[in-house]
Amino acid sequence: MMVGFDHDGPDKFVRASPIPIFTLSALVAPAATPLFVRMKQEARLIDGGSDVAGTPWDTNIIPSLMRAII
Repeated sequence: MMVGFDHDGPDKFVRASPIPIFTLSALVAPAATPLFVRMKQEARLIDGGSDVAGTPWDTNIIPSLMRAII
């Protein structure tokens, strides 16, 4: 399950989900992609954040509905 999309908020979806076992990872914006360009234009890139999708908890974006927890 990937989290960090603009429609994701700090709710309790995972706890309410009937899925017994799943893996979470954070959305990233790899360099030279349209998502990276958009996040840069919106000042939503994290300095020093990872743009590698293989690291489960590192990201380089600030999700729009999760700004309070970052």
